[in-house]
Amino acid sequence: MDLMINAIDISGGETERHFRIELPFACPYCVKGAFPKHLISYYNEPRFQNYPVVTALFLCPICENLFLATYQDISDYDLSLCSVIPYPSKEKGFSDNIKNLSPDFCKIYNESYKSEQQSLFEICGMGYRKALEFLIKDYAISLNPNNSEEIKRKMLGQCINDYMENDKLKALARASSWLGNDETHYVRQNIDYSLKDLKNFISATVDFIDMELTIKEAQNFTNR
Repeated sequence: MDLMINAIDISGGETERHFRIELPFACPYCVKGAFPKHLISYYNEPRFQNYPVVTALFLCPICENLFLATYQDISDYDLSLCSVIPYPSKEKGFSDNIKNLSPDFCKIYNESYKSEQQSLFEICGMGYRKALEFLIKDYAISLNPNNSEEIKRKMLGQCINDYMENDKLKALARASSWLGNDETHYVRQNIDYSLKDLKNFISATVDFIDMELTIKEAQNFTNR
């Protein structure tokens, strides 16, 4: 949603300029979709730049916290949202099954998720790839505790081939690892797939492992 605003010259002049800005999609505190209330904006034209920078103060109507958004010029008066301060820090929740199986996976995944929310797209994919390796290896170890040291030393692809017995889970894990590898290499091998696809495959892998663990728990219950 766009909004027309008046911005005050931060240098102290009386000049006001009109800009059209894009409202932030969510409050960085409560991370809920909302239409924040615009309170005041200032603009300046930094040295060595030919375009103005606007800083706007907003009030979240849900949690009532104040936050800042910065914008840069893309035309005479249209501004593009550059950043929100403080940075959003929403975390992805995981089931107790996954948290107990691989707490390191949950930690690494959410560190990557936070970097993605800060638009650090060139590094978050590498973090998701690392998180996947912890999830797969921790799951393999839970099924094969006597092979723990061997699983830890294996390459991720080998671990998937040797220890993921379910073909559907193997396909999900393999697809996730291939896209994850693209995030770490100079040349992408799968140019038709993106970070979004990597996250979708990892999410499906998590759901499948969660389901397998729940089925195992149900089988243990009914066999008693």
